Amino acid sequence: MPEVKEDRRIQRTRELLRSAMVSLIREQGFEALTVQHIIDRANVGRSTFYAHFKSKEDLLTGSVEMTSAATKRRQLIPARWGARMEAGRDPVPPRVWSPAEFAAVIARTDVK
Repeated sequence: MPEVKEDRRIQRTRELLRSAMVSLIREQGFEALTVQHIIDRANVGRSTFYAHFKSKEDLLTGSVEMTSAATKRRQLIPARWGARMEAGRDPVPPRVWSPAEFAAVIARTDVK
């Protein structure tokens, strides 16, 4: 079944919110961040934010999931894992980030 494409306006809004959150995490840290800070930086309304996400934690979780999905789409998992699976051995699992770890990494790196 082909993957259903998300509307470009939805993609754009979510990317604006994600980018705003990432830049604010670098500046202030996740705990000091508020939804108001995010929507001001992204230049979207509060109702728009809540149409897409329940909270700043939900936005962070969504960002982690979006990053994981992008990684899977780019097939960054080494081919040797597939070979190990075919041979009946457990592959080395890819790194799974908790939302707190993801926020900490963003705060310390130059992620775009």
